Amino acid sequence: MKLCLAAAVLGLLATVQAARPPRFDMGKPVMKFDGLQKESNWTQRLAAEGTVNLDLPPEERWREVCGALKNESKYLEEYLMESVHVNAAEEKMIEKLGEILLENYGRDMRGEIKGCADALGVDFGLLMVLNLGYEVRRLGGGIHNTTGPCDDCMHEGQGGNMCTSIVARQPDGNIVHGRNLDWNIPADLRNFVMTVKFTQNGQHVFTGGTIVGYMGILTGLKPGLFSVSIDERGLGGDLLGNMIMAVTNKNSLQPSHLLRKTLMEASNYDEAVQMLSTAPLIAPVYYIIAGISANDGALLTRDRTKSVQPLFLDNNKWYLLQTNYDHWVQPPIFDDRRKYGLQYMNAIDPNQVNLEEVNGVLSKWPVRNDDTSQTILMNPLSSSWTFYIDLFKGDDERT
Repeated sequence: MKLCLAAAVLGLLATVQAARPPRFDMGKPVMKFDGLQKESNWTQRLAAEGTVNLDLPPEERWREVCGALKNESKYLEEYLMESVHVNAAEEKMIEKLGEILLENYGRDMRGEIKGCADALGVDFGLLMVLNLGYEVRRLGGGIHNTTGPCDDCMHEGQGGNMCTSIVARQPDGNIVHGRNLDWNIPADLRNFVMTVKFTQNGQHVFTGGTIVGYMGILTGLKPGLFSVSIDERGLGGDLLGNMIMAVTNKNSLQPSHLLRKTLMEASNYDEAVQMLSTAPLIAPVYYIIAGISANDGALLTRDRTKSVQPLFLDNNKWYLLQTNYDHWVQPPIFDDRRKYGLQYMNAIDPNQVNLEEVNGVLSKWPVRNDDTSQTILMNPLSSSWTFYIDLFKGDDERT
């Protein structure tokens, strides 16, 4: 299996070097953001839904979900070829990290990846590259979202690959949770973005938002208990540091895999916070968590071994907002989505906050920007989950 993976990854990455240029026209600068850019440039549609039955053998769990997209698998390969830009040394590191993680995954995860690859009709190594997406993020390029003057401003079609997450307490003490995911997913790949319901013993265990083929979870809801979203920290960490952690601590997990494990195993909000605060990670990340009691809201700034300066809802703090920078550090001027997000949240009357108001904040520029591909709205207590695929005006979506 290791040799097959190495050959597949090397073959794909060799192709990457000769990949065609990005499909977008990079020549037209986006207007400088003033927080007032009109929102009429957007359309949304609900994401498709699928079910993964965890009682099935690992190789069969994703067969129906992945098989439904077999005729579109070429778009996934094209996306990966356009997204990864590496030199020879980095290529070797990715190959090695893939081998290490494959060994650490265990039978279930290896089986799930293989089963999905077979159902899609793609090479196993291709899906391994996808599943390394967060940990090798720094090699993938992408310009940060632009909210002010800068020398390297974002252009239409160039994404920041960033996120915004919000948890807020309603007047009745109920917690609502919303997130935008800014990921450079082209329109012709967004059919792969979907809601997946995970079941076991005939019961609905948790719901996750993911891209088909990626076995981790970036946003998840455990019905009636808690919800969690992931925001990228430090561009997913440096590749060498991630690899060292994977080698030296076999119990360390990818951030999205720890979230999936937490959704599976934690029986309440407190257990989820504990797991997400303390479990060893291969790469740094932000976890934003909502529960079902009045102060059940947490923002965890994770390094590879611990949570740093966590924030929690309390009687004086009715919401938490996280983008992609440590909350104690001033964001760079070219990507200060935090400033606008806080401004929009502070304009809401705390006695009238609800999920619709949170969605309104997520819909305003630059919190939502021309690389926002997903908006997910959750209420852990009511178990409500709404997953929108966002399309910026001009996206050439297939019908």
